[in-house]
Amino acid sequence: MPKQTQCVHIENCNINYESIDIQLYDNENITIPNCYKCSNQDNILICLECGIVICMEHCKLHSNHSIFKVFHGDDKTLWCNDCNELIKESTMIEKCKNNSDLIKKKIKDIENLFKVMKLFIYYDQRNLKYNKDFDSIDDSIKDIIKNSSSSSSSSSSSSIKNEIENENEKIKEFIKLIKKDKCKNIIVLTGAGISVASGIPDFRSVETGLYNNENVSKFKLPFKEAVFDIDYFKFNPEPFYQLSKDLYPSGKFKCTPVHYFIKLLSDKGLLLRNYAQNADTLERIAGIPLDKLIEAHGSFAVSRCTNCALEYSQEYIKDSIFNNDPSKSVVPRCKVIQCNNAVIKPDIVFFGESLPPIFNQNILDDINKCDCLIVIGTSLKVQPIASMVNFFPHFKNIPRLLINNQIVGENNFGGFNFSDNKNFDFKMIGDCQESVLYLSKLLDWDSELLNLINSNN
Repeated sequence: MPKQTQCVHIENCNINYESIDIQLYDNENITIPNCYKCSNQDNILICLECGIVICMEHCKLHSNHSIFKVFHGDDKTLWCNDCNELIKESTMIEKCKNNSDLIKKKIKDIENLFKVMKLFIYYDQRNLKYNKDFDSIDDSIKDIIKNSSSSSSSSSSSSIKNEIENENEKIKEFIKLIKKDKCKNIIVLTGAGISVASGIPDFRSVETGLYNNENVSKFKLPFKEAVFDIDYFKFNPEPFYQLSKDLYPSGKFKCTPVHYFIKLLSDKGLLLRNYAQNADTLERIAGIPLDKLIEAHGSFAVSRCTNCALEYSQEYIKDSIFNNDPSKSVVPRCKVIQCNNAVIKPDIVFFGESLPPIFNQNILDDINKCDCLIVIGTSLKVQPIASMVNFFPHFKNIPRLLINNQIVGENNFGGFNFSDNKNFDFKMIGDCQESVLYLSKLLDWDSELLNLINSNN
């Protein structure tokens, strides 16, 4: 390993940690980050000035900046491209005495962000060796789990009632955890499935999924997910805006029982955070407080010009998308003359874009505070959200409940494990709306939930 040196180039390093971020991928097994030149996952460096992820082998190609963060190995180590040697962060602070407080803060922010990035890499199937330590579980929770009876489930049944009958006893053990105040900081992870009952199609259903939408099928897409790929959007935004007719919160979509169940959790002081993958803004409409909501994939709430970043209202975008003149494009354009009709893009996270900063700012603290995870209506196919289920056993061995139309997220790397009766994973397989209504009944919250639904719809 090269010796550590007193680098003279640090003083000119303009740290821009906000540019370093986790990107969205439509691949449940992808590792992030990897070298943008060769996709290498080893000896990764991250440029502190522009955020580019690059391997040691190719870092010389990135010659316009000098200082890099070493992703693997010593977290306190930097790499200078010009010196071709390792340096210490303490040296950086010492050299930048005029801005030492600012540098310390930026380094701390970088380290926190790196912890988030390492979580996603650590739990990737190619890197994680996970062994559940049942002895470390809180005794009161352990007793409840040990006493729960095993019951076989019928995976072929499409009826939620049959599934609930088979899993009834174990679900009741989950209810006990809630009623005994063992779950006071609940994270709810939601996907497109919770909005299907509103009339918004999901993505991957064979017949009705958005990727099979007839509005999009007429476009010769290089791959079906291209409609949400940022590079393809820049090339041709038309397919996305055609698809948006089925997604846009135009007022015709109503919140579902699941949305109001999450609102009820918040009203009872039990909701730590709702990590929502949907862009339809129904969580906001249901009244879930914004400080409890992280729209991990963005939303239609705000749109901006891709050139000048001028904000546009929902009504302006809506008028463009739903115009009835076949001679006019559905693509909204910026009105600023200097922008030359630049495309307006909603603050939705496309594949290849970074997740919103609010995700990185909250995920570490939320993982440490969370004492219960509920996953509802998601295929767990899109990274990095797909990895979130794997985080919690490693930290706390907390109870996890899957409410979905099929079993997802099962793996040997910290994912759901429904076959071991000693564990604390629970499932309700079937229609997620019916499941939530049944769950609220078991919790004796059914009248409150119905009041919420009726008063708002």
